[in-house]
Amino acid sequence: MSVKIACYVTASVTVATLMVCFMTMSTIYSEVDGFKEQLDTEMNVFRESTNGLWKDIVVIGRNSKRVRRQYEETNATPTPHGDGSPSAPPGSPPAVPPAVTY
Repeated sequence: MSVKIACYVTASVTVATLMVCFMTMSTIYSEVDGFKEQLDTEMNVFRESTNGLWKDIVVIGRNSKRVRRQYEETNATPTPHGDGSPSAPPGSPPAVPPAVTY
């Protein structure tokens, strides 16, 4: 008879544990769903904000009196200068200043 009682106790503990697991799973699912809804709301607010900013930028670009220049493509490749610095124009001093002696 003690084996029978042990089986009943084990079965009831197992059922209770499963019920706790199912309740915990539903709670976790509800929290994750709440986070998802909050994220969707924040994304929609961000999207509306950026769309409004983009529309403002487009309006400013249309109303701009800036003259756009034509881009002329050249096939010339820049050549490095004698001192090896590609940013110095021809005839300018080298990139490294001379040493001062006293």
